[in-house]
Amino acid sequence: MWLNMTLTPTDPPSVQVGRWSGFLERTQAGPTRRRMTSNFIASADIISPILSGVLAWYAASHQLSAQMPSIYLSAFTIAIYVGFTKTLKSGLDLREKASKQRLEAQLAVAEQEATDLAEKAAIKAGLTVLNHWKTVSQHHEDGMDNANRQLQPMRFRRDEYVGTEAIYSYLRAIIAIFDAFYQDHEGAFSANLAVPSADQRRLWLVCIEPGGNGRSNPLPREIDLSSDAWGAAVAFKTARVIYTEDVVHHGNPGDRGYRSVVNLPIRGLDGSVIGVVNVDSPFPQAFVSEESVRDAGGYCRPVLSSLALCLGDPRLFRKERGG
Repeated sequence: MWLNMTLTPTDPPSVQVGRWSGFLERTQAGPTRRRMTSNFIASADIISPILSGVLAWYAASHQLSAQMPSIYLSAFTIAIYVGFTKTLKSGLDLREKASKQRLEAQLAVAEQEATDLAEKAAIKAGLTVLNHWKTVSQHHEDGMDNANRQLQPMRFRRDEYVGTEAIYSYLRAIIAIFDAFYQDHEGAFSANLAVPSADQRRLWLVCIEPGGNGRSNPLPREIDLSSDAWGAAVAFKTARVIYTEDVVHHGNPGDRGYRSVVNLPIRGLDGSVIGVVNVDSPFPQAFVSEESVRDAGGYCRPVLSSLALCLGDPRLFRKERGG
């Protein structure tokens, strides 16, 4: 047994402990055994000097030779006792060191795995955002192409019909921007356009993208500015981006497929508001915060500028705008 417990200092802790790990595990199995083992190791520092002193006093007082079997055997037993406790303590220290190294190795592996996962997640998120911005760019480009066809030649008859393809392309571009900002709600957003009447007393909801579920029927739909003290009305009157966390709090029953709304004013060349784009979600508080909404709205400015240029065509929504 003594030979099996001999430690080789040059071996790593895990190898040294491995030679008698079973014995060490038994000494640490439960609080009672751990306490007994600790007391046993500590006793060597107290009892062994006492036993050695007693043995030396006894031998001297009886004028006994150290070579006598009884004296020799007693001294050897004390040495074995001390050596065993020191070896046991060394083994427990190595066991603790090996456990610490094992935990450090596991932590290093976990950190590396976490780093790899974070890098993969970052790459995936980056690609997702990039795809959103590609979509924004494509819809914006489509809108500009449609607007160019709409506005050329510039000499047009006010009574002729003009399509709204450019308007819907711009609304899709704005939706894609919000999809990029709020990926948890991707695909849930709708965007609509409201334009003011000539007397500036009401807004007309003229386009919804995407339509369906009864939301786009009937259009145009009137928004009375005198009674509507939130949302699109405030955005139109103050030329500010307005975030409504839950329309139910403003008397709207919320049964039209939307609960939270962001209202983006559209400024004309003279700085006046010539329309409002509403981006809405079927979920309350979907747009997180005013600060987040301002950030998203900032990225919408180029599209809103293009939309303003398109709305400069008097043929668009001529009846609603009183043209």
